[in-house]
Amino acid sequence: MLIFYAAYEIISEGTDPLLGEMPETQLMDDLKSIAHEACGMETHIHHVHVHRYGEHVELTMHIKLPKNTTLENAHNIADDIEVEIMKKLHIEATIHMEPL
Repeated sequence: MLIFYAAYEIISEGTDPLLGEMPETQLMDDLKSIAHEACGMETHIHHVHVHRYGEHVELTMHIKLPKNTTLENAHNIADDIEVEIMKKLHIEATIHMEPL
């Protein structure tokens, strides 16, 4: 039983960073701030996952924007947020946009 538990712990430590981890509180606060500054409106961030591949860190997240936001504007907002995340946090981000 102890061997199986140890094997589970070892496998979990290796796969969790690849499958996606929950972000720390400080990172969530930084993401909310960056999103608000980049688009100038309240955004609702959720479903955030951090993926670590050695020294390379990627982030996936969903943001809710007002439902009357055009597709072009939503895309531009997501691009702006992704650029700011890279500049300030050195994390490559992919954002999925949803209507509020």
